[in-house]
Order: sequence, then C-alpha cells, then structure tokens
Amino acid sequence: MFWMVGLALAGENMVAAVPERAMTVGKRDLVVGLEPGVILGGGAATWRSAVPVRIGVSDDLEVFMSPLLQGVEPKVSDPALGVLYRLTDGGAEVGLRVSGDLAFAGPAAHIILDAGVPVRWHASDRVAVDTGVFAVPNLSPVMSFGLRVPVAADLGLTDAVALRLGSGVAVGDLGGANAMALPAEAGVSWTADRDGNARLQLTGGAAWGDVRTPEALTAMVGARFFIVSDR
Repeated sequence: MFWMVGLALAGENMVAAVPERAMTVGKRDLVVGLEPGVILGGGAATWRSAVPVRIGVSDDLEVFMSPLLQGVEPKVSDPALGVLYRLTDGGAEVGLRVSGDLAFAGPAAHIILDAGVPVRWHASDRVAVDTGVFAVPNLSPVMSFGLRVPVAADLGLTDAVALRLGSGVAVGDLGGANAMALPAEAGVSWTADRDGNARLQLTGGAAWGDVRTPEALTAMVGARFFIVSDR
C-alpha cells in the first residue's frame, strides 16, 4: 500500500475540472510536486518519494522530469526526463512524447526509453479519454523492445469529484515469452472549490501492474495542494 501527500505549484490548465484538463500544462505554467509515501506489504516498509516537475515552454510544448527518492538516506533514481509536444488541441488532443527512465548506478542500473503518440479526447465536459501507442526500448543492461497501449478515462461525477478508470496492454519484450501484462487502475479524486490562487485535491485508488498477478496491487491515497501561477 502506498500512502502519499503532495504539494504542487500549477498553472490554470492543471486545476480545471479533471476531464477538462489539457494534455500540456500551458505556456509559462509550472507544476512542481512533492509526493512522499511508503509502500507496505510483501516485506519491510519502503519509503519512496516522487518529485514531478512539468514546465510549460509554450501552450503546446512542455518538458518534465520525475526523480524518485527512496530510503531514509535518499538515493535519487529514475528521473524520467522527457518532452511532450501537442500537435492538435481542442476536443481531440494528439501529441508526441519522448522520455527516458535513467538509473546509471547500483544493482538496478538501467536505461529505458518511452516514445510514442499520446491522445486525449474530451468526449464532453464530464468525460475525457487518454490513450496512445508507445514504444519502450530497453537499452541497458539487456537490450529489448517493448510496447504499451494504455487506455484510461476521467469521469467527472460533479465539478469537484472525478473517477479515473484505466487498463491497456503492455509487452515488456516483443521477442520474449509470457511478456504481456494487463495493467489496470481505478481511482477517485475530489477537488475543492478554488480559493484565490489555491486548490486542494484529494485522491485515492489502486493500480495493478498485471491484473493476473494479485500481488502487483498498489493502493494509494493522497493529497495535492495546487497554487495557480499568475500570468
């Protein structure tokens, strides 16, 4: 189980109702998060914190990273450095996204790229669907080539409450046996009414790396405080 509390600085796009949020953060907008937590179950508790950063270069271009801090004496890994460019906006947003999960030291050192075409379709002011096709080449320590096709939906029950349901297909190595996984996620979020330049969002949910493997379950509750940057 993963418990999370977060602090974030964000632009207007990121504090709109969840289904109305755009694919990119927006020009000169910034998202800086701090998400400490602990993973419980299957052994000793492991402290782990993510520090996501998203910077809007323009309305259509953003750069991002999300290093992980793990352990009492934190070791930084998996920065997930990347760039996202939105090709089209409006009801159907299509983009190009390239990122890399990079860990250069330690027993779990690896270099994994993730590149593809994300799509966010705003079916209505209450429903948004995220999907896309992504190639996942593993460059180190063992060369392999994977593929993932996620599908998720944000369902706005009210202006403040939204559900997120997701699934898809992931293949870790197209040349390997039994490499296919069926990930899934389910969650709920509540966003408080905007008070000046701030918003509070509470979330909770669960994610499975593969629904056929029950021990892959990660349960999460969290809080995020958004501060809208002035233009």
